[in-house]
Formats: sequence, structure tokens, C-alpha cells
Amino acid sequence: MESVSGVRPVQTTSQAPVRVFVPQERQVARTELPEAKVVNAAARVAETGRKAEDQSQAAQLQTKRVVRDDATKELVFRTVSASTGQVISQYPDEAILRERAYRANQERQDRLQAVQQKSESVETPAVQERKV
Repeated sequence: MESVSGVRPVQTTSQAPVRVFVPQERQVARTELPEAKVVNAAARVAETGRKAEDQSQAAQLQTKRVVRDDATKELVFRTVSASTGQVISQYPDEAILRERAYRANQERQDRLQAVQQKSESVETPAVQERKV
């Protein structure tokens, strides 16, 4: 056999015997349950189907909207009830939008103060020279 980059395949002369597992029948105790506690897979499948139908009907009663928030200038994605016009869900959340608007306002104020301080520092030497 040829070796590739110094690695040789392992050769074995004997093989270990293969064991076949045959499960034995176990003794099972009979259980009698009241009707309310019996697990019925078919009932669960039908229930899941009803939930899916309800969700699809609810989805038909919803509209998707994209609006721009005035305070943050960001896009807001909303799911709105078609019948009532109420917002069902929104991304980003209203609290996050308020926080971002607050931060943007603080940054604007900080920039304004920096410009005012810079303009005051430029005016101060000229005023002092005139007084002399």
C-alpha cells in the first residue's frame, strides 16, 4: 500500500465478534386512566390545526406599516389591527424611541453649548484689547 505524506492505513488481521442486540419483551402493567387524563394524539393534532387557522385569520386582520419617527428620524415598523387601528406590535419599542430622542436632544444641547463657549472665547480677547 502506498503511504500519503507518511501516514499508513492500519491493517488488522482479526476482527472482533459483532454482538446483535435483541430487545426482550418487557412486562408492562396495565393502566386505566379517566377520560380527562388520557393522552390522545389525534386531539392534539386537531387542536394545533385550529390554532394555525386562528393565527392565519388574525394575520388577515392585521396590516403592516412603516413610519418615520419625528423625534429620532428613524423608521418604525408597526403591526396594526385592521379593524380597530390599534398598534399590536412595534419595532423599535416606544421606550427605546423615547431614549434615543432624549439622547439626540442631549447631544444637540452639548454641541450648542460647545459652539457658544467657543464663540465666547473668541470674543473675550478682542474685548480686552479695546479696554486697554
